[in-house]
Amino acid sequence: LFGETEEKAALIADYGKDVIQLEQRMAELAAADAARIKKHHERHAATPEH
Repeated sequence: LFGETEEKAALIADYGKDVIQLEQRMAELAAADAARIKKHHERHAATPEH
C-alpha cells in the first residue's frame, strides 16, 4: 500500500511539472501573439487611409 502511495505522489508531481511547462508555453505563445498584433496595428496605423 505504501508503494502505491509513493507512485501516486510521483505521478502527481510529474503532472504538476507538465502543467507548469504547459502554462509557460501558453504564456510564451500569448506574448508572441500580442507582440504580433501590436506590430500589425502599428504598421496599419502608420498607413494613411484612402
